[in-house]
Amino acid sequence: MKVVFYVDNVAVAETTIAPYALTWDTTALSGSHVLHAVAYDAAGNAGSSGNVTVTVSNGSTTATDTTAPVVSIGTLVKNGNSMTVIVSASDNVGVTHVDLYVDGSRVAVGTTAPYTFRVKVQQFSPGQHTVSAKGYDAAGNVGVSPGMTFTR
Repeated sequence: MKVVFYVDNVAVAETTIAPYALTWDTTALSGSHVLHAVAYDAAGNAGSSGNVTVTVSNGSTTATDTTAPVVSIGTLVKNGNSMTVIVSASDNVGVTHVDLYVDGSRVAVGTTAPYTFRVKVQQFSPGQHTVSAKGYDAAGNVGVSPGMTFTR
């Protein structure tokens, strides 16, 4: 027993192992194509599937996004035991989220612009600290802001 698979009436694969299946590499194709299969029994009798028309689309011709978001800290205002940090983030496609860091440790995540964070400063030791931000896009590109300092 065997099955022969056809694409546009051209035999492209043959198998004698059940389940009878075709793995079809479509990377070099586009548009409509007609598929069918012919099964043969041990005596050589043949039975054909009906034709199935499929449309192959190998995606857009747009290049992969490799541009990182541009991120900056626009405002850092310390007021008593808290501070407000406003981060600006833009991207050629779109920013998915912004992480706020103090001394390299993430302290907050923002998902909606304007990215405004309120942080309690008493959680940090007395002295000078550096605030920075990272912006992420859907392609996984990461943009990092320059740091700004504050003193507790």
